Amino acid sequence: MNERLQRAIAYLKGQRIDGLDEKAAAAFIQPPPVREIRPAINKDVDVLPKTIELPEYRLLEELVYSEDPKIILLSGKAGTGKTFAVQWLVNRFDGACAVVAPTGLAALQAGGQTIHSLFCFPPRALQPEDIKPPGGRSREIFAHLKLLIIDEISMVRADVMDAIGLFLERFGPKPGQPFGGVKLILVGDLLQLSPIVETQEEKAWIRHRYRSEYFFSADCFRLHSWVPIELNKVFRQTEQEFIELLSKIREGVDVDATLLDLNKSCVGKPKPAEVLEISLVPSRQQADTINRSALASLAGPEIIFHAKVEGKMRQDRKLPSPNDLPLRAGAQVMFTKNDKGRRWVNGTMGKVVEVHSDHVMVCIAGQSKSLKVTEERWEQFGYKWDGLQKKLVTEVTGCFIQIPLAHAWAATIHKAQGQSFDNALVDLGHGAFANGQLYVALSRCRTRGGLRLARAIRKDDVKVDPQILVLCKEIKKIQEGVDCDLLASELKNKRLAKVDAPVATKYDGMDCCVFPPRT
Repeated sequence: MNERLQRAIAYLKGQRIDGLDEKAAAAFIQPPPVREIRPAINKDVDVLPKTIELPEYRLLEELVYSEDPKIILLSGKAGTGKTFAVQWLVNRFDGACAVVAPTGLAALQAGGQTIHSLFCFPPRALQPEDIKPPGGRSREIFAHLKLLIIDEISMVRADVMDAIGLFLERFGPKPGQPFGGVKLILVGDLLQLSPIVETQEEKAWIRHRYRSEYFFSADCFRLHSWVPIELNKVFRQTEQEFIELLSKIREGVDVDATLLDLNKSCVGKPKPAEVLEISLVPSRQQADTINRSALASLAGPEIIFHAKVEGKMRQDRKLPSPNDLPLRAGAQVMFTKNDKGRRWVNGTMGKVVEVHSDHVMVCIAGQSKSLKVTEERWEQFGYKWDGLQKKLVTEVTGCFIQIPLAHAWAATIHKAQGQSFDNALVDLGHGAFANGQLYVALSRCRTRGGLRLARAIRKDDVKVDPQILVLCKEIKKIQEGVDCDLLASELKNKRLAKVDAPVATKYDGMDCCVFPPRT
């Protein structure tokens, strides 16, 4: 076994990391490689082109088809293409696959269901007695499920993770086996937004039951084999100096010098003329106040666009566009859905030129010609087993119909997660209150030149949970020097040859076993 891997595992066994004990350290599977050379992308497009295929994607695919590990943790900084990697895999996977997310908005963006809706979990802290047998056609879904992808895993609580594990162990295709024989892919940036614990009672119960609220403190994660794949190439930003600055904020490294540099260049900087800039703020109340005030200052008639809902879909404030969207000429807006014709993407800024009863004319920042914007459909998906096709298929269970716009003078940092902006004013007000909140806000901006700060960032605004940080550092340490293409090729050869022995390969003059023995 790789000597560096042996040292890392020994180190892990000696740490008291939430979610990692001796069994977890022994279950730690040889990680994927890091590769520096990757295809170029179009910097003007906010989504990765369909032709891109990173070595990490191919390794992800081979690990999915392998017997071990039971869990794959797909992580990476903001803007590294995690969502695209999932889409790439889903399009290639030969088997029944479901995608879930912890919130309704994340589920819509991922093209799947919420965790609670798929598993019929009650909206509270979950315990074993809350795990109920699937009814009706749901039995067929779980009887044939092969792959479960959980997006925004950093926001999934330990009790929810254990509930998923217990449910699959009881009602999955192979009852009694870990996760019922279903492979899990957990997707997200561990150093972004953390789980939400609603009440003090829930906090007390989680502290009593688990080492932390994070998914990796769940029993099902700690006791089963897992492997990390970390995407390292940042596509959202191209300025290496800015990428390194964001990384330091993300990890809480060299904070004093980093904040001095950031505040010096971004505090008190004047807003460029004719630039559409969004304010990113911590609270929804603050964002709503800014948007209402700015809209009220505009002259001219106002038209309110009312959303329509078909089927089963909650009509609440967590949807991409507001249920009731008042607009006037001159309103600053952002698009809330990618355009099929690629004229705009989610997060593109613009200004309303004309408002009509059934459409809006919007001039996108940097363009002279206005575009006609009509209502769009956001579909809520469910899953069902198609007995004739012998596969799991998606069906539309509900639909939210609205103009794909939202007021964009301000937005909450939480709602801006996953979006990109050319110009942003980060206004923390009384301060950041959640782990990773500052990093999420700063990393929305594509360039350092487009970033302004309403006030100087303080050291206590940089909130990084040390539990997460230790885990991330160990993942990075163990991955150093591993060749992704080589491991993917060896795993593919093993799969095609149906060889049962562990895959062994050589690189950097060292022997390495892909699946070290568990203790």
